[in-house]
Amino acid sequence: MSIKAKCRFCEKSYTLKDQLAGRKFNCKQCGKIVQIPSKSVTDSPPSSQPDIPRRRTHQEFRNEGSASKRQATQARNNQPRKLPPRREPQSSKQPTPPPASQTDWFRILRPILFPRKKTVLLFTSLGPIIVSIPLVICVLLYQKFVEPPERSLKPAGHVQPELSDEAGAPSPQETSTRTSSKPPVFNRVTYQKRRAAFTSNLEYKGPSPQEYETFNTPAGVEEVVYESEGLELKAWVDRRGASEEKSPAIVYFHGGFAIALSSIEEACAQFREAGFVVMCPTLRGENGNPGNFELFLGEVDDAANACRWLAQQDYVDQDRIYTFGHSVGGGISTLLSLQEDLPVAYTGSSGGLYSVHTFFSWREIVPFDWTSQSEKKIRILSGNIADMLTPHIAYIGTEDLPFHSTIYAVQNEKKKDSFLTVRKVHGDHFTSFDVAVKEYIKLLKALPKSSPAHTSEPETDRTGNQ
Repeated sequence: MSIKAKCRFCEKSYTLKDQLAGRKFNCKQCGKIVQIPSKSVTDSPPSSQPDIPRRRTHQEFRNEGSASKRQATQARNNQPRKLPPRREPQSSKQPTPPPASQTDWFRILRPILFPRKKTVLLFTSLGPIIVSIPLVICVLLYQKFVEPPERSLKPAGHVQPELSDEAGAPSPQETSTRTSSKPPVFNRVTYQKRRAAFTSNLEYKGPSPQEYETFNTPAGVEEVVYESEGLELKAWVDRRGASEEKSPAIVYFHGGFAIALSSIEEACAQFREAGFVVMCPTLRGENGNPGNFELFLGEVDDAANACRWLAQQDYVDQDRIYTFGHSVGGGISTLLSLQEDLPVAYTGSSGGLYSVHTFFSWREIVPFDWTSQSEKKIRILSGNIADMLTPHIAYIGTEDLPFHSTIYAVQNEKKKDSFLTVRKVHGDHFTSFDVAVKEYIKLLKALPKSSPAHTSEPETDRTGNQ
């Protein structure tokens, strides 16, 4: 007997042997598995169950989906279009702001807690400036209230005259009439009286802190000895440039705390070529001299005595003796403008206008208590400008930045008829020296030879250019 089987997928019919009843095989047409019935088709009664529906193909599914989408789109397009709600006209009355309790504090603090990149860059660039402003204010307040300059008490109604950078220094012959031209002051002690009554408390007693080398006196230069307060100090007098019977003279004070051969040969070359007799003195404690290093105190007395010694020489015109110094020597020449009975017509300096802050940077070599205000203020010109007795011109390099703050301090202190003149010249602390000497010689040449009367110095700007 045979058994009939039919593939339910492709409906292909097969007639098989009855020995294969219950087995499975692959359809030759579609490759699907076909189950062989267990009984013969002739023996089995007709099936009452309906046939399994045919499985739809992929293309039929796609066609059915596309039809559904088209129906949904058509139904959506057929719906009536809804218009947006009509806006009511805004009233002119401003809305009431919400109370503080309802404010979104996180929204306010968010830019601070989580700044954007541009905000971070802005604070990074402006941060140093913002931080430095309070520091500058504190420094100015400290200088104004903690360390006020010693100024005279002006009577009521006195008006401080305006300052002018173009105003020249007063002439030496105005010294005698200077007291009468001053406004009356009250309870004020002059520098000269304070200096005479002052006694420095030296914590270090010994020579100057700078080492020195001995050198042979150049040809044409004479080594001399002058006396100062019982001390015999060395000096060198250079007369190689003198061309007159009584020549003008310069007392040059070297930089640093010891003199070298270069101070005589190189630093004084322009003075020598201009026809000046040049004296280069050493001070107490320098180059093996007796005495203690006092830093701008006893050394100033030595410098004044050196000027008095030079004025007694018959080859020097007593009416044309001047001083000049560089760096530390400039500070000595600056303080000579406060000395009494000084046979000097004019004083000058290059990089020697020091302030009280200088002693802090020199605290390792300062021989006294550098925190004492009385010790420091007796050794500088700032705060004592009103007591100047000899005209002084201070040259400062445009790149000599540590002295620029001192310029503004003395400009605020000095009056229009002050004996102090400040000029800026090109260069730093060292390169500005030659320019300063050239300008100083030009100023001295403008003075008449017959008398120490002052003539107006050449007009210069703040950089030293004519």
